[in-house]
Amino acid sequence: MIGTDFKKAAVTVRERIFFDERKRLAFLSMVLRPGSCVKEAVVFSTCNRMEVYVMTDNVAEAKALILDALAEIHQVERIMLSAVMYAFRCEEAVLHLFRVASGLESMVLGENEILGQVREAYQKCAEAGSVQRGLKRLFEKSIQIGKFVRTRTAINEGSYSVSSVSFDLMLQKTEQYRHKKMLIIGTSKMGVGFIEKSRKHHLNDITIVNRTEAKAQELSERYHCKTFAFDELNARFRDYNVIYAATGAKSYILTNNDSKDGGGSKEPILILDVGVPRNVDPELGKRDEITLISIDDLKSITQHNLQKRQQEVASVEEIIERGAHDFYTWYREKQHLWMAQSA
Repeated sequence: MIGTDFKKAAVTVRERIFFDERKRLAFLSMVLRPGSCVKEAVVFSTCNRMEVYVMTDNVAEAKALILDALAEIHQVERIMLSAVMYAFRCEEAVLHLFRVASGLESMVLGENEILGQVREAYQKCAEAGSVQRGLKRLFEKSIQIGKFVRTRTAINEGSYSVSSVSFDLMLQKTEQYRHKKMLIIGTSKMGVGFIEKSRKHHLNDITIVNRTEAKAQELSERYHCKTFAFDELNARFRDYNVIYAATGAKSYILTNNDSKDGGGSKEPILILDVGVPRNVDPELGKRDEITLISIDDLKSITQHNLQKRQQEVASVEEIIERGAHDFYTWYREKQHLWMAQSA
């Protein structure tokens, strides 16, 4: 396994190596080409981490191939990648994946979202034909472990997803939040989570905007919110006090250029940008009336109110270690069989 995460690389780096579906397929084709030392591969890319898992009989050659492919696909310097990447092999790679699936490596300890993201990455790569018996067993075991630790321990007690942490930060930063006008950009799970959290706190003045207007309309009807056309976004965002941006856009959707003259209100605006790549031009954060929070800024409050989860880490690690031992026992037995079959 080779990859990086929010602890090793800032969002300015992570957004440059984020995988959309086109890049994922191109990368898999590159590392699994005929004659490659890589036999299977899974690409796992979220807002907080990018990791590649492979089966290979030549670790050094596979690592070089992965770095070359990453540099070419994302058009980044190989030296930059080497500076922020970590790598694990054999049992260490298995343990790391199980820790990721269990939420121990997340920005928010024990978060639930990561397990679904592991499953989705595995399924997409399986559909692309890059998964065979080794990684199939490994990822299915990681999903099993992730489910088990969440039912047998309190590692995920309470709601501390990215959307809920963002909401808590909004409460800290915003006075009289109940009377604020809120704008949600994007209909992703994080956007929906923020809406649901807002509704639980009886916030009523919420507007949803999405590039696909039908999705925004569907959510606005479900949650009794307002909506407007996406192409009006830069002209109207200054009418809102709190903005939560969580889209998969590849470039800035809120820009500084369109608001130079400052239409709308001069009231303070809090913008929470949890997109990777970032959704909001950082130049906006330099304006006096705008406070811009990126996903990396959420680290500060994830340390609060997590004491009970910390107490569960030892129990989770014990489950993970047993699971990794079981997997590697199976793998060693099958490895000998596979070698005999190919001889």
